[in-house]
Amino acid sequence: MKNSLKDRRFVTNLIVCIVTIVGLLAIDIITKLVVYYHFDGKEGANIVVIKDFFWIYLTFNRGALAGFLADTSFGRVLLAIISVIGTIVSTYFLVKKFSKLPILYRIALYLFIPGCTGNLIDRVGIYGTPGVIDFLRFRLFGFYDFPVFNFADMCLTCSIIMFAIAIIFTKDKEKEQVTNEVEEDILKQKEKENEVSSN
Repeated sequence: MKNSLKDRRFVTNLIVCIVTIVGLLAIDIITKLVVYYHFDGKEGANIVVIKDFFWIYLTFNRGALAGFLADTSFGRVLLAIISVIGTIVSTYFLVKKFSKLPILYRIALYLFIPGCTGNLIDRVGIYGTPGVIDFLRFRLFGFYDFPVFNFADMCLTCSIIMFAIAIIFTKDKEKEQVTNEVEEDILKQKEKENEVSSN
């Protein structure tokens, strides 16, 4: 009975995992293509959503964050390789350790995989664009233009935050586990001493 419940829970969690990752990746792909084709691929074309604060603004990131390694074929290849490695390693880790992973790590990987894969699709040139399609532009405090980003970037950022929270949480749990193990060892040692003294 317990095994069947565990199997059902595992299958349910696996379905949630697949649906979440595929769903987030689909959102990234669809939003990029909708914006790209709406503006006929013209970089700089935009729509004002909230005046002086938020625009849908088509641009192509030829590098990483804020254009790092931009306009170099080496940079684009390097970033593509990093994205491939990140996607493969995180997917392997999620599949291999799925049933043992704490929920926070799962959520972080659910976000990281589609975020990494979404931008990888752009970088390998599947859409034929000159770079990763970015389209969310914000101006903060009335003067600072935040680097334009996309849905995949949002997933990656949230995944990093979740990883940080998970690491802190796991460390606390590990400390608690170590403390419990030490206490158990002390109790066992005392029991042995009592047995020896009684004999």
